[in-house]
Amino acid sequence: MIPLKLQTDVTAKVEAERHLALMTEVQHRLLEDMFPRHVLAYMTEEGGPWSKPLEALTPIPATFQRPVVRDINKLATSHNQVTLMFADIQGG
Repeated sequence: MIPLKLQTDVTAKVEAERHLALMTEVQHRLLEDMFPRHVLAYMTEEGGPWSKPLEALTPIPATFQRPVVRDINKLATSHNQVTLMFADIQGG
């Protein structure tokens, strides 16, 4: 019996996986800039549809509702001497 060696060029697949990993990291950094870490942890570990696999989200049923926060104390925090201002600034 003669051993047979097969080779397959997987360069494109490896490059695509690296690109996907980079894009995922960029998205995670953006979310970390937007939300406190405990909110992200809640969203991914406990919070409604965010914690489900993507297949479970598509297609979105007509009866879809916003997730309900079961324990608001997991998200709410208090900070003395902090003011938040929300504004919509438009250029001229």
